[in-house]
Amino acid sequence: PGNPLCWSVLTVAMQEPRAAYVTARATATPFGTSGCGSARTAAVSWEGRVAHSLPQLRELHARDCWVRGWMQFGRVPEVGAETIGDLRYGQSDANFTTMRLKRGPAAAACPPHLTDWGVPRVELLGAAGD
Repeated sequence: PGNPLCWSVLTVAMQEPRAAYVTARATATPFGTSGCGSARTAAVSWEGRVAHSLPQLRELHARDCWVRGWMQFGRVPEVGAETIGDLRYGQSDANFTTMRLKRGPAAAACPPHLTDWGVPRVELLGAAGD
């Protein structure tokens, strides 16, 4: 946000044959190679790709009402051993979107005041989001 000439980019790509979705971060500038403050060789500088498990995300969504509620907000989910978070806001273990995963019966019990919003990234969950 401090440099209008240097943009953050975050992509999500489905890789169904690998049972994965892949996220990648980059910075981009519309002005050749000088908009991000340091010498670059390209207008877009990729920082790396990370593969995430589609079956894991889909299983969590199916069994955990809290995750279903979280998915109404989350756009770029990253599931850890104990948490789910949105990569739009940085590493998911260190941002305000991080939610600790519930275990056992607590996961099936829905939180109070759950909205009826749709899921913005329904394609990650399958054809019908089931």
